Amino acid sequence: MICSTSAIILNYKKFSDTSLICNLYSKDYGKFSIIAKGARSLKNPHGAILQPINYIDLVYYFKQKRNIQLLKEASIKKKYFKISENYQKMIYALTIIDIINFSSYNNSPCHIIFRLIIKSLDYKSQLKNIKQYI
Repeated sequence: MICSTSAIILNYKKFSDTSLICNLYSKDYGKFSIIAKGARSLKNPHGAILQPINYIDLVYYFKQKRNIQLLKEASIKKKYFKISENYQKMIYALTIIDIINFSSYNNSPCHIIFRLIIKSLDYKSQLKNIKQYI
């Protein structure tokens, strides 16, 4: 079955020579993992799209018996450039992402958590001086 959704990239791991395994948090499906075959090769654009903190649209092949789903295609919905330019913002954003990754269960969607992730990343991205908010 082919599924499509929007998701936040939580983290990724290198797999074999050219593949990536990514943990994602989606509004519709909760936390789940995908494998992007060939994403680490130079000609494949999925390597740049599947970076942590990216908000993406993706289409993937879903099978109930698999723990890791297979990526078909992905595109960036929102890239948080201002977070990646500032070291303090990056630390806070990655901390939020890690908390979600370690505290949520696989395949248990929660619209409130997804909305909270998006709002908090938008807020961190818009801050001018992060030290005054510590």
